[in-house]
Amino acid sequence: MEIIGSFKDKRILVIGDVMLDRYLVGNVNRISPESPVPVLAYEYERAVAGGAANVAANLGALGAQVRLIGLVGRDDYAEQLRKVLDPHLTRNGMILIEDPSRPTTTKTRAMAQSYQIVRIDNEKDHAPNDLILKKILDAVQMEIDKADAIILSDYIKGVLSEVVISKTIELAKLHKIPVLVDPKRHDFAYYKGADYIKPNVKELGLGTGLPVNTDEHIAQAAQKAIIDSGARLLV
Repeated sequence: MEIIGSFKDKRILVIGDVMLDRYLVGNVNRISPESPVPVLAYEYERAVAGGAANVAANLGALGAQVRLIGLVGRDDYAEQLRKVLDPHLTRNGMILIEDPSRPTTTKTRAMAQSYQIVRIDNEKDHAPNDLILKKILDAVQMEIDKADAIILSDYIKGVLSEVVISKTIELAKLHKIPVLVDPKRHDFAYYKGADYIKPNVKELGLGTGLPVNTDEHIAQAAQKAIIDSGARLLV
């Protein structure tokens, strides 16, 4: 409870790749005569926040005051994402910049009871154009001095370009705000200057190019990750 309580009223700025996770739920009782695939008898659909939006929603549920900066498309899924975030963030806290050149990143899973049959990804991961990039950087500049901490939630979908990462870390250091990174890139040097980096074991191996099969391997890879990124700590 002490750890959970520590988030109360903290101002957290989350920057990263927001997603909408959709689940089409039903039952499978037969195989299609058209092709050897299961037929899902659809019952209902649910949607939850994914990616950086999930990070922001969880922090909001813990009582933090969250500002979320991300990119969405000009589509219905963007509004669905705002609706699933409503219980956890204020609309002012959702700084979701519309990029008409991409869809809102959406993962749609067909589920038979607890089993996933197929996943359909609707996404574009190209870098934003100069106008969208300026909007992202302007939003970071506007929000950063109000934050107690910053989280960079990187799924390599276009928001956290090298420019956005470096500029955010530069501004954070100027304001003495800690930066925590959830990394997906295969080079931790992209996050140079961050205070904390939180890879899982697979990400640690990919980010350092070192084996992570034993505790000794993991310790060596963690040390390299700290050196490459300049982080104070791997968590």
